[in-house]
Amino acid sequence: WTNFVHLIWSVWVFLTPAFSTGSFGFTPRWFLLTLLSYPLFLWLYAMSVLAAPRRSRLAALGMVLLCLALLPWYPSGLSYFVFGCVMLQPRRGSSIIGYLALLALLNAVLMGYANWLGYPWQAVVWMPMVTAIIGVIVAVERINRDRDAALKLSHEEVRRLAGLAERERIGRDLHDLLGHTLSLVALKSDLAGRLL
Repeated sequence: WTNFVHLIWSVWVFLTPAFSTGSFGFTPRWFLLTLLSYPLFLWLYAMSVLAAPRRSRLAALGMVLLCLALLPWYPSGLSYFVFGCVMLQPRRGSSIIGYLALLALLNAVLMGYANWLGYPWQAVVWMPMVTAIIGVIVAVERINRDRDAALKLSHEEVRRLAGLAERERIGRDLHDLLGHTLSLVALKSDLAGRLL
């Protein structure tokens, strides 16, 4: 559930028009685009959290593409871009350097496209910094969670092996004790037979 707590930040989809003027404010077009895009965004986010790594990356790229498709009419879509970049975070075996290079490429595409659409530079200049900072924080959080899970598994394996070793030791002790006792019984029986 911790991944779904991050959805709180999607409130920016609804706050962005408050900082916009004219046709980018709270208009019927904004309401319609939000009504159509926000459920799709939620589905893509859930897929990026719950799906296998390959599908997860496709869902994250879907969020980035959703932003780029809506950008000419919908500045709130910049939030989708941030979420998409963050959810592209490196998985097990991936490099953080490669992730940061991908972020740089995606941000360059976004900034060039937004500039071409006539967005003011102040609206997009902060995007590379935000996606890099949040992306690295979430990636480190995921790495720590994976390490904790691996540590928990290793502790459980150590406990299992310790229990197995203890059972084997008890079995050897019983075997030795039983063997000693049976040998003693056989020796005493032999001695009792000779005495008779």
